[in-house]
Amino acid sequence: MNQQTRLTDDEPDDTPPQVFMMPVNREQWLDDFKRTVDTPFEFGPDCPTVLQGQPPTRIWGTRTGSRNENMWSQLAPGDIMLFYTEGWFFAAGKIEDTIRSSEAGDYIWDSEESQFIYTLTDYTHIAIRRATVWDWFDYAENFTRRGLSRVSPDRVDDFRADVGDIWQHITEYAVDDGIEAILGDTVTEPNPAIETTDPDTSPTYFILRTGGGDYEDTPADEYHFKEGIPGSKQLREAAPAKFVYLEDKEFYATGEINTIEARDRDGTTHYFAAIENYNGIGPVDFEAVRESLDKEFPIQYGIIKITKQDYERIISNDPTDPEFEPADTYESVTAATDDITARCDRLEETPLDWFEARLTATIIDDWTTALRQFNPETTVDPEQAVKYAQLRDLYQNSENELVNLTATIKSGRLSDLSKVETLFLALVRTLQRRHNCELTADPDTLGPILHDDYETAPADSPIDVSHPLLEYLTDTPEAAVYRFTASPEYWLTSIATGTVSFEETNKPAWDRLSQGDVILFDCQETNLDIDAELGHGFIGAGIVGHMTKKPTDDPWWWDEYNADATFPFLASFEALYLTGDPEPLTGSNPITADTTAIDLTDSLQALTQNLLPYDKAERLCETNTGQGLAISETFSPFLDDNDQPSHDRPRLLIEAMAKQAPLTAVPPIDITQSFDGELDHEDILDGLHFEGDRGSELVDQVESALCAGKHVIFTGPPGTGKTEVARRIANQLVATAPQLYTDTQLTTATADWSTFDTVGGYMPDGSDADSDQLEFSPGVVLNRFKSRRPPTQRNEPLIIDELNRADIDKAFGQLFTLLSGQSVQLPYLKDGAEVELQNAADLEGLPDEHQYVVPASWRLFATMNTYDKTSLYEMSYAFMRRFAFIRVDVPPIPETDNQLNQLMQRYSDVWDNLETTRAQRLAVGHVWRATNTAVDQRSIGPAIVEDLLRYLTQRADDMERQLTQAVISFIFPQLEGVPKRREILTAIAEVEEINRDTIEQAGRDMLQVDALTDDA
Repeated sequence: MNQQTRLTDDEPDDTPPQVFMMPVNREQWLDDFKRTVDTPFEFGPDCPTVLQGQPPTRIWGTRTGSRNENMWSQLAPGDIMLFYTEGWFFAAGKIEDTIRSSEAGDYIWDSEESQFIYTLTDYTHIAIRRATVWDWFDYAENFTRRGLSRVSPDRVDDFRADVGDIWQHITEYAVDDGIEAILGDTVTEPNPAIETTDPDTSPTYFILRTGGGDYEDTPADEYHFKEGIPGSKQLREAAPAKFVYLEDKEFYATGEINTIEARDRDGTTHYFAAIENYNGIGPVDFEAVRESLDKEFPIQYGIIKITKQDYERIISNDPTDPEFEPADTYESVTAATDDITARCDRLEETPLDWFEARLTATIIDDWTTALRQFNPETTVDPEQAVKYAQLRDLYQNSENELVNLTATIKSGRLSDLSKVETLFLALVRTLQRRHNCELTADPDTLGPILHDDYETAPADSPIDVSHPLLEYLTDTPEAAVYRFTASPEYWLTSIATGTVSFEETNKPAWDRLSQGDVILFDCQETNLDIDAELGHGFIGAGIVGHMTKKPTDDPWWWDEYNADATFPFLASFEALYLTGDPEPLTGSNPITADTTAIDLTDSLQALTQNLLPYDKAERLCETNTGQGLAISETFSPFLDDNDQPSHDRPRLLIEAMAKQAPLTAVPPIDITQSFDGELDHEDILDGLHFEGDRGSELVDQVESALCAGKHVIFTGPPGTGKTEVARRIANQLVATAPQLYTDTQLTTATADWSTFDTVGGYMPDGSDADSDQLEFSPGVVLNRFKSRRPPTQRNEPLIIDELNRADIDKAFGQLFTLLSGQSVQLPYLKDGAEVELQNAADLEGLPDEHQYVVPASWRLFATMNTYDKTSLYEMSYAFMRRFAFIRVDVPPIPETDNQLNQLMQRYSDVWDNLETTRAQRLAVGHVWRATNTAVDQRSIGPAIVEDLLRYLTQRADDMERQLTQAVISFIFPQLEGVPKRREILTAIAEVEEINRDTIEQAGRDMLQVDALTDDA
């Protein structure tokens, strides 16, 4: 059974509640809803463990599926849940707790799939029509939701700004009636008072359509509209409002609205706006002023909010069009094109300009080629079909303008094409002429395309380009792929820091990510005030590395500096690929507190110059998979029709990006920036104990060495925590500076090490078992700078344990030069070029395959054990001067038992789950003191003492036997090869709690010590 209780122990936070919606299928689930939500569910003695002890509770859930899991994982205590079926929202409550358990779903609803479970408080019946809720959140009338879903935070925030406390507003619709009465339409939706705005405020401007058959308009006196239609909420909240009437595509009057009356009819709220200062104008033809207006209005809506400037443009316009003689039919495509072009040229503003404004010369050229290749008798290649779909979409999206233009210039028809289709054909051919393209548009090609009258060949394997990301998805089928949508200024920081970020409210999305997942970068158009046209589309992708956090008071992104946003949750990348020009984009974060929008213009253009346009990506996916990209969330998974993770569309998009422009690998970290941060003493020293201030002093020494550009060697006896401190520092660098570091690596030196192990050398080609070719294989150090598959830049601090076991000169060779901060060439070839170890400061452009770039912040940590059988410092001065040597010593061992017990107690207090008696602490303390005082400069550290103490506490009935065995197990291995080990064993044997005979026998067997001396 897979079960997890999530929120029970969570501390509540101050995050404003979010709003979720849950459908309840009337035929399948309504009875269960009444049984477990409408009536608190009682848990019997046979209920699953996760539910035992639970009082009667209102409980509901949703079925298995990644989308449901995603929505469920975002639920937090206090969030609002609205339940609906058909046209009514009939119940509401607040989230109390969430539980994941297929066993619980089987117990409650006889459905193991219903495993994403939540409990409710503050439950109430409500009677709210679907149109009312859609109006609250500005959804279009035909908008649909599927399954458990979340209202986007922006819509919730806007609604909260309108009504204040959302839950209080919802409870104004509470009713005493039962569910059946609500759903049986016997309950009238409550009608809370509509608050009007201050009549002295500045007016808002609207276009109001009249002439609809469902409305009782008396335009000079009263304007009638219903709740839920687009724009109705804006008009109700806008009084005073000024408007211009539109009917049959003509503006004919203006007026003002100050009061609106609500009336309930057949369960729907109708509104009647009183008209003041009615004044007839024009009429003004809509198409005549269309091009001078600021935006493309959805003229199918009845209520359209506009700017004051647009209002004034409409009422001041007095268009005059030339008179045209009607045309009949054309005998040829050339005649049609010439006549229509001549008619268009007579207009004050040629329609060819608005038609061309929706295109580019490149697209015209693409379409020209595609039309040349079109044959209605054969199947169409999927890639060509995408271009034909674009052409058809342009026609459909321009149809209203084309209809009006046809009526204005009174053009004729050609062949089997309609007049509007003939006009479209002529405009396409005119654009082909303008851009010196072959005139391939004619009735035989354009007609079938506009009517979708052709067959498309099934898509073959979408992979016909080679790219490391495609190979990665093939080799990693378990990787989830996501689309992350953000503005281009956001992506500038993400690329510079090698991370994407999440707000507190989107932490569940961050929690879903795992190392190895892939994110595709969807770049929206910017809202920044810059003089540049930036497109909307896909600009690259990355493979997720580590999940980490940054302080909320440390801004990185534009919105953190300029919009009071905070993005504390980070996902770093271990590989990063871009379609744009990488050179202006890599390096340090271009956004600071002093950055202006104009400062970013060049970088934004470099970022977006080769993007895969969003509409092209949409059509590509639809053509090949039947699925588009229309997901409203900022962070969305790619799923198949069964809500399971899918690679089909991501592979198409990656292939298209790689075809459109080089999908270039760029460093996922800033390789030029040195480390200049601070180390968190508390985090590094947690669970470790150093006497006095020695722990803090130790971390300060390391921090100073790192900031000074030095590598670090920790020296000291075994068990002093050298390796642990080095590991924690390296891990903290990765966690707190993801813009600099990608990961860490720990290895142990051996006497057999050579430059083959550290630098690398030739090995047989691993990609072909039958090949006798050799290829360069990097060693443990070079692998810290570049991953093998996919080959991308790394920066992994390396920890080498027991460094002095190796022959340094033999093992490090050319690395001496590298550690001094200089570039060096190696005597090996890769892709026909000499392998280079390149210092980041010397690199020009991006690294090539044969270059291993050492980031400015990279550091090598090493440990040297002064108790080792190999002599300390048997290394050249040339090697030693590259490092800061930091001593990690053991504390003085007190001579009195009271002081010794206190020392042991201080250590025991930081060792988790270790409860000891005074006798146990003293027994181990006596052994520690004997070991460390028998021979000068030979001692063991507290880590070995912890091992002794934990072993001793396993059995309390025979201290002598347990402690003696612990000494043999943990101290004897440290004495191998030590010249004066007899003296140390003798001192240990003299400890009262030690069995001397056992120590002596073990010394003979394990350490070749014949007999202990009589006097320690």
